[in-house]
Amino acid sequence: MNGAQGPACIEERLLEPSESTLIKPLAEDNAVAIRMPRQNTFPMQQRGPSSVAFVVTELGLLAAAAFFGGPAWTGMTVLACLAEVGAGSQLWGLLTFVPAFVWLAAAVLTENRELFFPFAMAVAAFLTGRLRVRSTMTATVAGTGGVIIFLAIRIAQQATVGVLMVEAAVAGLILGFILAGARWLPNTAGVLAGMMAIASLLAYLGLAF
Repeated sequence: MNGAQGPACIEERLLEPSESTLIKPLAEDNAVAIRMPRQNTFPMQQRGPSSVAFVVTELGLLAAAAFFGGPAWTGMTVLACLAEVGAGSQLWGLLTFVPAFVWLAAAVLTENRELFFPFAMAVAAFLTGRLRVRSTMTATVAGTGGVIIFLAIRIAQQATVGVLMVEAAVAGLILGFILAGARWLPNTAGVLAGMMAIASLLAYLGLAF
């Protein structure tokens, strides 16, 4: 009887896991846990060179507008900077806005503060062109808001009714051009620069009326 049960008992014992086989995987898991460093769930975001350049350029534009232009120029520049942040904070986008400051330089050199109008229309074109990456409606609201803020600034500057009517009419035509361009033209840096240049030149021609 015992002899018949012997091989079966031996087979069952061989199939049963021993303590050593149970301990070995646990030891290996602990070794892996020790070797693997704990990962930081919330890693600190480090700014790259492009991010630093973006902030420096943004602060430089705001400083130039405040020092040479005053509150009105600074306000419109703030709108442009906010639009670029909303569009993704791209350095190339902010650099596309830099040529608009030619009007500020011309205003300082010629002491012609009417050149604020072309600058403001360049800003409106920039708002529309950059924020259309979100949606056409967002671009429309941004461009229209830029024109409205410009007119509000002109009212605060105590512009005459006649001047306001001319500027509002010209700005409305320019806004129509800007919105059409944002809807039908490709969304590229070259198109954006062209829209800004044409919008500001139309505003400059409007100063003759």
